[in-house]
Amino acid sequence: MDCGQIASRVGVEKRLVEAHLGALAEEGYVHLAKTLGGCAARSTSRALIYGDSPAATVERGGAEERQGYAVRLFQEACDSLWKEDYSHETDLQTALMKVQHALRLVNWTGQLEVVTSELTGYPSEELPAWRVVQETVDYQEVSALQPIPPGLTRHEESFKLYDSVSTIIGAARGIGFKRERLLQLQSENRAWSFKEVRVIETWKLQKLLDAVRQVFFSLCSQSITQLRFGESVESIFDKYREAVEGQLGKLGIAGNLEAVIHDLSRENPDSWRAAALGCRNLLSDLAKKLWQAPDSVYPPLNNMALRGTTDLVRNKLRAWLHQKGLRRT
Repeated sequence: MDCGQIASRVGVEKRLVEAHLGALAEEGYVHLAKTLGGCAARSTSRALIYGDSPAATVERGGAEERQGYAVRLFQEACDSLWKEDYSHETDLQTALMKVQHALRLVNWTGQLEVVTSELTGYPSEELPAWRVVQETVDYQEVSALQPIPPGLTRHEESFKLYDSVSTIIGAARGIGFKRERLLQLQSENRAWSFKEVRVIETWKLQKLLDAVRQVFFSLCSQSITQLRFGESVESIFDKYREAVEGQLGKLGIAGNLEAVIHDLSRENPDSWRAAALGCRNLLSDLAKKLWQAPDSVYPPLNNMALRGTTDLVRNKLRAWLHQKGLRRT
């Protein structure tokens, strides 16, 4: 069965099948390729995928076909995550697996690491915000003769949840996560034995799963927009950037914007923080260039402060814009 026969059978264009099978071969997903093609025998599947080199298949399909199939997977994941009868148990993992494969197709490694960690569990100390939950800590007596030490009361502590999303779904369906341990305390004239119980209740796990659903629905939506309309958006942005850079160049501060754009383009949180700082510095430099009047206040806007205020940059820009409006220039 060749790609043309498969395309006819599953109702898609032949070029999409070629691209998809190339990606599947690259990842080693033989069983998925068999499902797509309806191949009954393993030998047929292997011949279908490995009859040509994966590199040649991918090259023949091209980036455009991979991108088109990725858009379809993102859309299917969106549909699963926002449908009325959505269920964490039946829909979340399926949607995440589709997102995972779509990200492989477009080679977005940063997002791919996150969705893979959701499916398999996080390997390191770095966790996204939705993976930090509140764990209830309580204390229980082990016998009537062993009271709980004074000062120990029920409270909550932050807990980093590294488990796979399937493990969390199972715990949310059951009794949550619970850990117990026997503790002993010794003072000068007394010893205590008691039990420490740590619990993450099911409603907290449901809340975490809701957050995962929302995060990846947003990712899918944004990815569809980027893949379908990214070039148009970038073209509009480039035109605005050229115009802004031209004006900033006249003021001698165009290099600031170039540094910000460079930092934003990198997949590095430190670079993003540097970009935010660069934006702040750019606005500060712009305010200094545009508003150079020595006055300490701006009377037309209720004597707005132009010195000794934390809003100095904003106030200078407001004053300049107000004057531009008055002059209609």
